[in-house]
Amino acid sequence: MRISGRICKTLVLGAALWACPVLAQDATARAAASLKAGENYLKSGDPRRAEAELLQAASLNSNNPQTYNLLGFICDQTGRSDQALQYYETALKLSPSFTSARNNLGAACFRQGKISLAVEQFLQTLRVRPNDLTANYNLGVIYTQQGSYSKAVSYLGKASSIAPNDPAVLSNLVRCYFALGRNDEGLKAAQAITRLAGNDAAAFFSVGVLFLQNHQFEAARECLAKADGLAPETPAVLLSLAQADFLTGQSDRALDSIDRLVTAFKADPGESGSAAAYLEVARRLLSGLREKTSASFRTDYTMGEVLFLEKKYDEALKVLSQQAENGKDKPEYFNLLGMCYTGLNQFPEAARVVEKAVTLDSGQSRYYFNLAGIFQKAGDNQSAIKILERALARDSNSPETYFSLGLSQFNLGNYSGAVGSFEKALRMQSDFNQAQLFLGRAYEKLSQRAEAIAAYRKAIASRPIYYPAYFQLAVLLSHTGRAEEAVPLLQEVVRLNPVHADAHSDLGTIYAQQGHISEAMAELEKAISINSGHEAAHYQLGLLYAKMGNREKAEELFSFVNAEKQKRREAYEKKISRPN
Repeated sequence: MRISGRICKTLVLGAALWACPVLAQDATARAAASLKAGENYLKSGDPRRAEAELLQAASLNSNNPQTYNLLGFICDQTGRSDQALQYYETALKLSPSFTSARNNLGAACFRQGKISLAVEQFLQTLRVRPNDLTANYNLGVIYTQQGSYSKAVSYLGKASSIAPNDPAVLSNLVRCYFALGRNDEGLKAAQAITRLAGNDAAAFFSVGVLFLQNHQFEAARECLAKADGLAPETPAVLLSLAQADFLTGQSDRALDSIDRLVTAFKADPGESGSAAAYLEVARRLLSGLREKTSASFRTDYTMGEVLFLEKKYDEALKVLSQQAENGKDKPEYFNLLGMCYTGLNQFPEAARVVEKAVTLDSGQSRYYFNLAGIFQKAGDNQSAIKILERALARDSNSPETYFSLGLSQFNLGNYSGAVGSFEKALRMQSDFNQAQLFLGRAYEKLSQRAEAIAAYRKAIASRPIYYPAYFQLAVLLSHTGRAEEAVPLLQEVVRLNPVHADAHSDLGTIYAQQGHISEAMAELEKAISINSGHEAAHYQLGLLYAKMGNREKAEELFSFVNAEKQKRREAYEKKISRPN
């Protein structure tokens, strides 16, 4: 078993059955059959049944080390670490040279913080098998984390000679080489990863981040630009690319990447469960840009947009007020001011400044729609309808205009009207993937699921890397009892956007329903690592731990969910009790 930032949860189960003393012919055969059944259940992701079979095998034949090794692995993966250690130790008493159990014991000790014991286990493995990939890799990781980079390189170099194309080994080597100042070797190892990457955006992204962390900013920018080309709407990539641009003095390029991030979140703010974390990073980058360069309208305006998306309306207004003179002739400036005032429930002031945006650019339909939204929130639905009618009369030949109208109608709950507007946009521009996506969402609201599915599939066909369409289609299929069809779609989402917390969470939930427990836990833990506040992932992971009998871990996860619900309840009560 390898150790890393996230423990690898696969185990080679194909070890040869060990010769054991003959008890009774029947018992021996039954023990072997139970062991084989346990291995098969474990491979299929059903640890509960695997454990039952392995316990049966142990009761029939207590002398087979592989049985105890697998029992230890199951306990290890289900949070029963002390019991896992006991099983591994039993396996090693039966066969001290059983390196698979030795490596698993070392990994378990490492996770419990028993580093010296872990190191000793891996060293013992190497005394028996000097070319053991797992032991060499794990020792390399431990020494890397301890800052003993020279030691780490000796073991990782050995691992690399055994598996020269292993990305995890190469990534750790890159980290060590840079830490030792051996930049040429670090660059060479990183280039090996990118040569193997093909069209894997995640690989280019991970190498780009390694370069960033080690102050190789030009190389970082090159890798991150490739990742962006392969997955152009991935927030983590955009932010890292913006950071690389900032650190190489390319302020305008950095702003371009942040603008693209903001545009994506404005188009569909509910798309990512990690939006808050991304926006916080964007805000910090913008603060750096504001300090490094003289405050420009573009920088302050983008900062205002980020603060607006973070719902920090007062702070956004303070930043925007500094550009009052530069923004006096810019309709987008007044529109953003209006949206901030709307967030503060200051509807008369919001309507006044958005009317100014309409006056400055009467051909921009979204200003009408934002103005209509203000009146709707203020309870004046008649005025909202009249404004939307004005928008329709202004521009009847632009697909973007009909798309914007459809968005407004969708947000107002007029789903039939939204369908009509999106269809008009698509008649003018058949490959308008965003219009296809929202057409599907409108059909969903109208319970026309077949039409929604068709719309999502057309959005994917018009742009195969448009992961929001894959995600919406997967969610719809899973909600209609077609979870098996959703799995490859969700897998494509996390391939295109490796940090899509909701997709990882949904994938984990489906894996759990299918009985693939190890895969489910890996995906749910990934969702939580991306978004530490992801309630659904915490809840589903809690259910798995409860099912496995680890009540303590389950209660910890459920307590988090309950605490988050209480926070929302208190925030809502505070909001409704606040005078307008």
